[in-house]
Amino acid sequence: MNFEPIKPPETTTEKTALARKLYEEFKEIRDTRDKAIWLEAKMLFYLDNFDLYDYLFGKILSKNAFFAELDVPVPTANFKIRLYDFYVIQHQFTFAELREANTKKLYQAIKFLKNENRDRIKEAIIMAEREKQSLSDFLIGVSGQEPKICQHEPIEEHIKRCKKCGKKLAD
Repeated sequence: MNFEPIKPPETTTEKTALARKLYEEFKEIRDTRDKAIWLEAKMLFYLDNFDLYDYLFGKILSKNAFFAELDVPVPTANFKIRLYDFYVIQHQFTFAELREANTKKLYQAIKFLKNENRDRIKEAIIMAEREKQSLSDFLIGVSGQEPKICQHEPIEEHIKRCKKCGKKLAD
């Protein structure tokens, strides 16, 4: 793969060849990105679980400062650590089983899957595959709860704004 601009194809054969090449490159990049998410999760899990950050900079850096040194926000690190711990360490799923699943959906599902067996968790992983359903529909499916249907009732709301700047004003 290169980063150079692409010359516009002229013939149908060139367009077809370029389309195939870009399609394959896109799939390869997506695969690399998916692997990177789970590999980062693995590394962060072990750095955290074994307190290995102390051995890189001594005890001068807290765990949070260490994550900052890696340029990983603490919530992102915790997100990836929790994912890896739950799906890989506790339930022994492989990258091949997890690769197509949306990690945000998987993370949100953990609270509903804590006491479930591996087969039920596998069902949730399949449900979490990209593009299948919205996050809210996914969580309804994973939680086993009935969807709440709201009978919307409109309210009249008058918002006062400043004539000069348009900022909302309190009543």
